[in-house]
Amino acid sequence: MSYFRRFYFSHLGRAGRMAYNLYFILPTILIGVILGFLAPRDPRSALAAIIAYLALTLWASIVVNIKRLHDLHYSGWWLLVWWGVSAGIVLLQMPNSPILAKAVSLLLAVLLMTVPGTHGPNRFGEKP
Repeated sequence: MSYFRRFYFSHLGRAGRMAYNLYFILPTILIGVILGFLAPRDPRSALAAIIAYLALTLWASIVVNIKRLHDLHYSGWWLLVWWGVSAGIVLLQMPNSPILAKAVSLLLAVLLMTVPGTHGPNRFGEKP
C-alpha cells in the first residue's frame, strides 16, 4: 500500500506535525483559496464545488486527524469530544456562540498543527 493511501485512508498509525501540515493542512488551505476565487464568479457552482470537496474528503479528514491524535498519544475518539464541544457551544445559543465554537475549533486545530508528538513508540505505533 502506498504511503499516501495509508496516510489518507487508514486510521492506523501516527501522523507527525510535518506530515499533518504538509499533506493535510496546506492542500486544504490551497483548495479553499481556489474555491474562494471561484465564489465571486458563480456562487452556485462554488457552493457545489465546496460541497463536493467536503463530501470527497470527509473520510480522509477524519483519518488524518485521528492519526495526529495518535501521535499525541490520544485515542481517535477524542475527535468526537472536539466536535461535541463545538456543537454544544452552538446548541447553548449563548450570545456569539457560533464565533466561540469556531474559536474553540481553531484553537484545537492550531494545537494539532504545533504540539510535538510523543517521543519514541507509543500504543499507536512507531514515531513517524
